[in-house]
Amino acid sequence: MSQDVMQEALDQYIIAMESWGLKDLTISLYGGETLLARKSLFPFMDKIGSFYRGINIRWILNSNGSLLTEDDVVFFQKFERFEFHLSIDGPEEVQTKSRPDKSGKNSFDLCER
Repeated sequence: MSQDVMQEALDQYIIAMESWGLKDLTISLYGGETLLARKSLFPFMDKIGSFYRGINIRWILNSNGSLLTEDDVVFFQKFERFEFHLSIDGPEEVQTKSRPDKSGKNSFDLCER
């Protein structure tokens, strides 16, 4: 999803929230490997976090963790309300069969790390 589409969807949602007097918003990011989109997603998160004053935003990011870096952790710590949901499909043989890494090899060890 492009940043323009994300922004337009969020703008419309915020308008509805304001008309109903709501202040709490949870944005849950999932589908595919979310950390593959960090170059567009992280600037969007930064922008949204400072743009909508008065709205309490809770972020949830779902990932298998294989691409998680120390820099990502530092970035996420900026947000007061942030959850990182780690998803693994099961034991090593199940994880590797259903979600091999991009070279077709074991992804379990990356997720476990």
